[in-house]
Amino acid sequence: MQIVATFRSPVLAMRAARRLRDEGIAAGISQADAFGPSVTHVFVAHDADRERAGAVLKNSDEEAVPGEELEEQSLPDLRMLAPRFAPRCPSCRATLPLNELLENCPSCRVGVDVPGLVAQQFGPEVLLGCYPDAPGIESVHPDLVASITCVCGYSLEGHAPVGVCPECGAEYDKLIMLRQRGLA
Repeated sequence: MQIVATFRSPVLAMRAARRLRDEGIAAGISQADAFGPSVTHVFVAHDADRERAGAVLKNSDEEAVPGEELEEQSLPDLRMLAPRFAPRCPSCRATLPLNELLENCPSCRVGVDVPGLVAQQFGPEVLLGCYPDAPGIESVHPDLVASITCVCGYSLEGHAPVGVCPECGAEYDKLIMLRQRGLA
């Protein structure tokens, strides 16, 4: 196996690997040590595909091997997440701020990848609504959205897509709730 690209975001690495597979190149990802600066490698299964894989990634507008500028533009906007999705630092276990550009834990100064930690600790589907081109709650049938209830049973009809239940105070995200039920 040969590493062909390295990303600070596992989401970007997954996209790059998928692009390579779409081109017929056996590719995958692997995550580096979770206690050091978090990076995800894209690798090809066959050494002979390394050069072609590099060319595919380099020539692809949306999946190009990122420089700092392109990578920052591709990061999810974590302000879209409810505070309960703030991940914990893998080193000191402190709760990290939902800031996609944060590079070091404010408590212990260890390098962190906040979007990667969110995906790791809560599942990658949590990040789906954090991209500007991602489908939002408005793409879901209105009857399904109206039927959403909080964990306490209170109807969330007419309430914002993300918020706090006025009945019990629990945080909710309607799109995530629908996706967990396989409805969105």
